[in-house]
Amino acid sequence: MDYTINLELGSLIFVVLSTAVLAFIVIYHNPSNFTNRLFSLLSLSFAIWAMVNYFSLHPPIGQNLFWIRLVLITAAPQAVLFALFMRAFPSTKFEEIKKEFYIFAFFLVIQIYLSITPLVFEGISVVNGRVIPIIG
Repeated sequence: MDYTINLELGSLIFVVLSTAVLAFIVIYHNPSNFTNRLFSLLSLSFAIWAMVNYFSLHPPIGQNLFWIRLVLITAAPQAVLFALFMRAFPSTKFEEIKKEFYIFAFFLVIQIYLSITPLVFEGISVVNGRVIPIIG
């Protein structure tokens, strides 16, 4: 068990560091390019999601529901950032996707709000030692 946790933690550290380095290299190369900024944000959101997901699998006692909801919250921006990146690429200007950005941002805020409410997961149950979220 300890070997598995150490392997997971080592993999997490490698993925987070390599993703963060990639994000910083891309943004350093051309910080004024809008697609570079979107790609860097997408990479950093993936790194944050990976860390949160690890902690959701190994949460402190009694905080399982908090970490499960936090995984959903950190995953939501990934979809929006990816969609905006695909829409904007290879353009370098924000003005070309300004309308879509505001529409996506509006729905992202709603999705994040719903993720922290009991409408998505109202609680958890433990079955045979496994934590099962109860859908709201």
